[in-house]
Amino acid sequence: MKNYQLVLASTSPFRQEILKKLHLDFVTAKPDCDETPIAGESPQQLVMRLAEEKAKSCQVTSPSLIIGSDQVCVIDGEIIGKPHNREKAIEQLSRQSGKSITFYT
Repeated sequence: MKNYQLVLASTSPFRQEILKKLHLDFVTAKPDCDETPIAGESPQQLVMRLAEEKAKSCQVTSPSLIIGSDQVCVIDGEIIGKPHNREKAIEQLSRQSGKSITFYT
């Protein structure tokens, strides 16, 4: 493994912190991937597909081990995407209040 570069296919500060806690040398690459669920796709299928697509989308020039990852939130059997704005975030948090939430990673 000495000749391989470890690449995190994510710009997420949270995922970067995980690798830093493990004292691993790594670089990050911004994945280019459409995160829209496919009709009929289960949360488990979605998270696996996105992790793989993110890793494959990173352009690297040296021999590398690329880590792709994603997380999907499910409430009442529905996949909940990123809120992208304050109003949507408030709506999602209100909807989650008092309920069980499942995260697939």
